[in-house]
Amino acid sequence: IFLAFLEIWARIINATLFKSKLTKVDTRTKFEHAFIPPFPDKNPDSLQIFIYGGSTAQGLPLSKVGFAAQLDDQLHHIFGSQKTINVYNLGWSGYNSTMVRYLIENTIAHHPDVLVIDTGSNEFIYPQLDAYWPVKILTSLKNKSALVKLVLALKSTSTLPLADTPEPLDFKRPPYRLNPLFFNLKMWLFRRNLQAIVNLAKSHNVPLIFTTPVANLADWPPVDIKVTTLSPNAKNPAAQFYRQAQQALADQDYLKAQDLFIKAKDWDLIPWRTTTDQNNFIRSLADNRTIWVADTEAAFLSQAPNHLPGFALVLDNVHPSPQGSFIMAQIILNLLSQHQIIKPDWWASASAPTDLNAFLNQAQFSDTDKFKIYFSTAKYSLKNPFFHLDIAQNYLNQAHAINPSDWRLPALSATLAFLRGDITAASNLLNQAQTYRSFPVISALIKQEIPYINYFWTSVDWNSI
Repeated sequence: IFLAFLEIWARIINATLFKSKLTKVDTRTKFEHAFIPPFPDKNPDSLQIFIYGGSTAQGLPLSKVGFAAQLDDQLHHIFGSQKTINVYNLGWSGYNSTMVRYLIENTIAHHPDVLVIDTGSNEFIYPQLDAYWPVKILTSLKNKSALVKLVLALKSTSTLPLADTPEPLDFKRPPYRLNPLFFNLKMWLFRRNLQAIVNLAKSHNVPLIFTTPVANLADWPPVDIKVTTLSPNAKNPAAQFYRQAQQALADQDYLKAQDLFIKAKDWDLIPWRTTTDQNNFIRSLADNRTIWVADTEAAFLSQAPNHLPGFALVLDNVHPSPQGSFIMAQIILNLLSQHQIIKPDWWASASAPTDLNAFLNQAQFSDTDKFKIYFSTAKYSLKNPFFHLDIAQNYLNQAHAINPSDWRLPALSATLAFLRGDITAASNLLNQAQTYRSFPVISALIKQEIPYINYFWTSVDWNSI
């Protein structure tokens, strides 16, 4: 009776006093942020591939050259224009294995011929233990109960967020990797989600391909201890491994360097790269009947210079370059072809795949596209928790070589100068940005495009400059 009274009270409150607040705060659960597109009825003679994962699957920083787009192009090339091929990319930035599981559960009924999954790098993007069933139950309750919706609204203090909003400069995360209980719980949830996905694919008799998510080993340092809640004097094993790896690389001991770079990745305090244990678990799921593994991590290790994947294949911590995405698509395509996982009767007349240059020409990959890759990666590199300012500067230099008059370059360089403590240089760069484009020095546009520029603007005594 008491709960019924609270439910009636919440419905009245939601329709009156809190009506305005409910329109301003985001009470959606994690699952309700997912976009599931409408699927047309499937033609039995068509090929339908569903791709799931986070931003690597989505194709960031430029989806037209991501591995999903390259796989799509290769399939159309080898099977010809008379075949109907639909590749649906359901990847999205920040999606972890819980989100992937939810999407598969809600899309597998649309008759895919094969599922391709790239997941593992985003398990520590969110600090909460987002177990599948609690989130699903909460979603159901929220949509049926005004009381639950009211509680979520009261708990939420933020308005609907803008896309690609960086974490605050002073935001600190727990050192997830050094907390055995939390880390192992996250890994347990990851394994549970993947096993549930496997069971789902088998129950629907749909072939499933896992990739082993790739990572930048040689050129992407682990996070600094200052972005965590640890004491500045605490030990950072990842940083120590990384320094030792760099020394081994300088000594041309590439095997030792690889081992140490992998340890640095696996012990990163904030593990935003898939660990060795995760990829080994993914490999263990293969039965080569319904479940297959495209070992993209092994391919990168094999094909990278000195067997040390760096910026040539991975632009930042996890997002492949066009060359890296080509390798990923190639490994998946080879697996499909070798085992004829899909459309066995199509392969006899299949053409040979194209090379990367042919794909880039077909995709009309331009200097504008290169600029977008370099500039986007520069922004990503300087954000919390990375603050890799030298890497960001390097990408800005490459973007500058393509289009030196783009206002965003001096604007982002102003953020870099501010983060380095050079206020005078930051001020001059921001003024330079204004000369390239007519807009107020600090506007909604520049704050949206340039991370942390608002910190610079509000923290400076402009009369002293």
